[in-house]
Amino acid sequence: MIALFVGAVVLTPLVQEAFFRGVLQDHAENALSPERAILVSGTAFALLYSLLFYIGNAASMAVTVVFLLPQGCLLGYLYQHHGTIVAPAIAQTMVNLYAFRYPLV
Repeated sequence: MIALFVGAVVLTPLVQEAFFRGVLQDHAENALSPERAILVSGTAFALLYSLLFYIGNAASMAVTVVFLLPQGCLLGYLYQHHGTIVAPAIAQTMVNLYAFRYPLV
């Protein structure tokens, strides 16, 4: 249970933010405006999660994307505003910690 907690709450946000913001958003920003780069990384974030949590039909994937797109864009904005993956990684850690609280009870 401790390994799952460390992986889900600590390591996953760091790895994801390094990829989505540190790599994808940075590269997108070389070709696009900062706002469009945020949208690209936020959309990729939402699409990846919709594939990870696919539960059998297109409607569930669409709902997941619609739900997670604002979160992905907010994380992108935090990266853009602070210039480091630390802020979005902390935000995502808080979301994951909130989601992980039920198995801890």
